[in-house]
This record gives sequence, structure tokens and C-alpha cells, in this order.
Amino acid sequence: MITTGTPPLIRLDRSPAPSASWPAIVTLLAEAGPDTALTAAGLDDRVQRKLAALAADGEFTGAAGQVLLLHADTESAIQRILFVGLGPRSGLTVDGLRRASATATRRLLDAGIGTWALRVPIVPDQAALDAASLAQALAEGVLLAGYRFTAYTTGATAGRPPCRVDTVTLWAPDAPPVDGDLTGAVPGDTGTALARGLQRGTLVGEAVWLARDLCNHPGNVLTPERFAEAACTVAREAGLQAEVIDVDGLQRLEMGGLLAVGAGSRQPPRLVVLDYCPAGVSPERPLVLIGKTVTFDSGGISLKVALDMEQMKADMTGGAAVLAALRAAARSGLRRRIVALFAVVENMPGGAAMRPGDILRMASGTTVEVLNTDAEGRLILADALCHARRYEPECVIDVATLTGASAIVFGDAFNALFATAPDYARRMQAAGAFSGERLWPMPLDEAYATQLRSDVADLRNVAGQKGAMPIAAAFLQHFAAGMPWLHLDIYNTCWNSTDHPCLPKGATGSGTRVLTQFLLDLEFMTLLP
Repeated sequence: MITTGTPPLIRLDRSPAPSASWPAIVTLLAEAGPDTALTAAGLDDRVQRKLAALAADGEFTGAAGQVLLLHADTESAIQRILFVGLGPRSGLTVDGLRRASATATRRLLDAGIGTWALRVPIVPDQAALDAASLAQALAEGVLLAGYRFTAYTTGATAGRPPCRVDTVTLWAPDAPPVDGDLTGAVPGDTGTALARGLQRGTLVGEAVWLARDLCNHPGNVLTPERFAEAACTVAREAGLQAEVIDVDGLQRLEMGGLLAVGAGSRQPPRLVVLDYCPAGVSPERPLVLIGKTVTFDSGGISLKVALDMEQMKADMTGGAAVLAALRAAARSGLRRRIVALFAVVENMPGGAAMRPGDILRMASGTTVEVLNTDAEGRLILADALCHARRYEPECVIDVATLTGASAIVFGDAFNALFATAPDYARRMQAAGAFSGERLWPMPLDEAYATQLRSDVADLRNVAGQKGAMPIAAAFLQHFAAGMPWLHLDIYNTCWNSTDHPCLPKGATGSGTRVLTQFLLDLEFMTLLP
């Protein structure tokens, strides 16, 4: 059984006064301007004077990312106060609040504090942030920064074990706000909106925990069979229908791509199908999600270099994102049918592995000349796209760590979005902007498709390094033709090697936030017929 971590509890508290049981209170402060003082409502005069003195000395001004941890006086019910800067009050965004919450989480964990309260700030009208979005951002920040992967930590090494988040309270007292101050109380009539935002933020954050856990399990543990078991466990708990198609079934479906990629491994491939269709919802024209799920990618015969190859346990991030987002949609009670397909395989250079020069016949009947066995993701997705047709989908969305070229183009700032369904693309971009996983639209053009013509088959699976990312998308477009389709290339953000408030080092679970947000937003959108 694949183990996954238990996310912390985040709850809403509308009490007028702080609780003595809170070891710390987090206060988010906007940057003081030339005509405004740096003040925080609800704190005693001694703390206010100390804060003013530090601001006057320039030690804490409320600039974005600044942190200041103060120990309260012995008579105070509050033991510690952590101030986190938000930056200019006119420039507040959902992502800025998410980062501030994440920054607070990291600082308190470093101090060995696992339980605290975070005072919900009042934001100025020009920030265009509603109460639900505010609470969602704060909850997501806690969960994203509080993630720890400890499945294989035995405690045998010396040193203090890392602190974990236990319970975090979003504190929104009903006292009147201080004029011009972001730390005043939230009006009582926004309580429902805050609770709704907290619920959505929890769904997104818990989805990311699941995706990261799956991506962090090593290839010797998370095999295709074990991923299928994990997907079935999620299906059973979330009330989904599940089907696992084994090698015999793949042969009957003539899935030459999936079978060929998996041929070099002792671990046989799988196609996993999860179906979410609540009672009373029309089963016609579902939304179909496809996740590239390569549990480990050695490159096959076209072997990758050894440096950083351990990161290839995260080559199944697309599948993890789809599974986690679907679970979140089911937990939210989304009133739409969603079918998720997972092409699950391990790409290894065994004696039966596909070779450069091999010609494969895909499930669609298209023949493909394999020039590089490390371009395996498009081969398995091609078969999954063919399988998606049987559902006559409203739209097909695939999420895949597809091309290393995405890192060259975008670094870690954006992910690529290719689309033949403009309306869905706009909605996915909006979800990306809100979630912090931003998407950039990329071209689909015949000029890229023509480079995939083969002399000995219908297509070849690569066409050189120039334009590698849109050429890979053009390969998938051939198999998605006639269906409204979106393709997210998330390779460049699936692994993090630098410090970031919302991202741990290692597997990030990228694609999970944007896809979960997209699905949660479907409840409030009118989709095309």
C-alpha cells in the first residue's frame, strides 16, 4: 500500500479575542507609506510601540517577504507574534497573500512551532480580493509550505526532527476594523464566504499533498501496478468507478505505444480509467482528463545522462496531478461527469525494450517510427487520446512532463498551454493566474506538424532539437484531431531545486493547483454544449 501524508487541520475562528491556547499569532502587514504608520489592530500598546520603533529604524517596514518574530510580555495571553510583510497595499494579489501565508508557515516551523493563528487581514477595495479568495489563498499557503515527505525517515540520523504543522486557525474577529489598517476584523456577513474559501483552499492544498507524495515515492516502490492500486484506493474512498486494463487488455485495444514503452521493464504497463459521475448528472459528453504516468523514466535505449536522473521518479507528475485534482472535484461535489485516463508505464532499457528505428502501430492505426526512446510520453499519450474518443468528450485535457525544452523556454515561471478549444484555454489560463501556476499559450501550426513526417511510417516521434516543444504538441494534436483539446506541458516545474515559499525542494506536484482550480471553477461556469 502506498502511504500518503496527513495534511494539517485548518479551521476558522470568529472569536472576538485571541485564545490563550495559540502559541503564536501571525499578523500580515502592508508596507508603510510616507503618510501611513505601520500599525496592527488588536495588539497592546507595548507591542505597537515596539513595532513602530522597528519600523522607524527600517528593521521591519512591511515589505513583501519580510518577517519579524516578537516574544510578547509575560502578562500577555499571546506568547509570540509573527509579522509578515505584504508589500504595498495597492498591489496586493491572491498570490502575494498565498506567499505571505507560506512564508509565515516556514518561519514558525523553523522555530519549532506547529500550531498558530493567522489573523485574516482586511484588504483595500482596489485590491479586488473577495473574502473567499482571501481565505483560500491563506489556507493554500499554509498547506503548500507545510508539506513534508517523511515516508522513509526512520529517525536514525542525529539532529532534531523537523517540526510539522498540526493545527492552524484563520482568526477573523468581529471587532470593527481600524481606519486604514489591514489587520482589522472581517465583517460578520462575510463569514460564509470565508468558510467557502477555506474549504476550497483546503481542497487544493490537500490535492497538492497527494500529488507530491506520489511523485516523491521512488521508482522501486511506486511501480505501475502500485500506482494503479493507489488510484483504485482514491476511487473507492471518493466514490468513483475504477477500471485497470492490464497487458492482455492493452493488446486487445492494440495500444502499441503503451506496450512498446513498457516492454523494457519487468513492471508491466497499465491503463487506469476512473469515472466520476454523480447521481442525476448526465453521462453524455464528459470532460476527459489524461495524465502521463511514467513511474520512472531512464530514457530506455536512448539512455539519459546519470546526472539528476533520480528526478525521473517525478515523470509521473501529470498522472499524480490528474488523480489529485479528480479527488478534489469529487470531494467538492462537482456536478459534472469527469473521466480520467492514466497511461502508466516504466521506461527501462531491458532486453525487450523498443529500439531506435522500431515502427509502432498505435491504437488509432497510425504507424510511428521511433527515433528516440526517451520521447516516450507522447507515445503513451497518443494511445490514451485514442481511448478518450469513445467517450465523445466535451473536452480532453492532458497534463504531462513532456519536453525538456519547456525548461529552456520558460524556466520555472510559466507552463506551456497548447489548445484547440479557445474557450477552455481561457478558463484554464484564468485558473493558472489565480492558482499561481501560470500558463502561456503556445502555437499549434502545420509548420511543426510537417516536421514529424517519416520516410518509412506515418509519423516519427521526434524531429530534432529546434522547436521541440511545439513539435511534441503537434504529435499529440494528430491523435487529438476532432476533439476539443488542451495540452499542458509541465516538465519544467515538476522538480524544484531552489528555495521558494510555496514549494519544497524535490517533487512539486506541478499542474495540480491549476487543474484543481479549473475543476472547482466549473461549478460557476457555463460550459459549451
